Amino acid sequence: SPYNLFAGGDYFYLIGIHGLFYYIDAFFLALGLLFLFLKNRKLFVFLIICTFLAALPEVFHNAAGSGILMSHVTLIVPFLIVIIGFGISNVLRYRNNKYFYIFLGVIILGYGFLSLSFVNSYFFRFPLQEGTFEMQDRTLAKYISLADNTKDPITIYSSSPNLVFKEFLFYSNNYKNNNVGLLNKSIVDRNFVINNISFLPCDKRPLILGANLVINAIDCGKRSGGALTIGQLSDSGARYYIYNDKICSKYNLSGFISNLKLSDLSIEGLPVKNFCQTFIISN
Repeated sequence: SPYNLFAGGDYFYLIGIHGLFYYIDAFFLALGLLFLFLKNRKLFVFLIICTFLAALPEVFHNAAGSGILMSHVTLIVPFLIVIIGFGISNVLRYRNNKYFYIFLGVIILGYGFLSLSFVNSYFFRFPLQEGTFEMQDRTLAKYISLADNTKDPITIYSSSPNLVFKEFLFYSNNYKNNNVGLLNKSIVDRNFVINNISFLPCDKRPLILGANLVINAIDCGKRSGGALTIGQLSDSGARYYIYNDKICSKYNLSGFISNLKLSDLSIEGLPVKNFCQTFIISN
């Protein structure tokens, strides 16, 4: 797929907003194939055969069993890199040509610009995109970290407590040398507990809420009265409901997420008031 290779990619390697190659690589791939065909037919045929053979694992893969595996298709990547490199080297082969430095400058600027575009995608857009570790999960981790200072029991219910537990460890930086053994055992035993914080599946949720802090993912059922909300950035739609809050309810909270500044996205460093008024919703 030209789109997966050069434009949008897929979620095999999570950055679905960037292809496996740069746009400019498509041009040099075409040039490389042309130069190979004109200059070395045997090598051309060999690389084409290798490329198609590399795609066979996905061709014969049983997609009904575990879906499409882009990891199979990436076996073709080394051969494409060779062909792209052949195209670039032939464009720059004639150093005495008066257009040599023009071609060199265009290539350097093109790859430089696209490299910066990838940096932007990876460090700024990827942490906010849906389908991976999403912003609301980072918001949840920040909120739990603030609530954990009270030392009261905290319970989080979701359809995937394993994932929510790991996301919390990642975003709160709680996976450390002094507790790695205990946390690994928790994951293996599927007993997702750290300090006074418990991560449980939806079916363990009691019918009547107690007085301690409880957080329900939206997929655990309808919202009860008096809950604050952790919403998604795209439309402020609810993703987690917070009950018995003692952290943010004291502040004047908005009914939706708005007026974000770039500095607000560095959630871990926000003061409590700024965090609550920016990311916690009351409606």
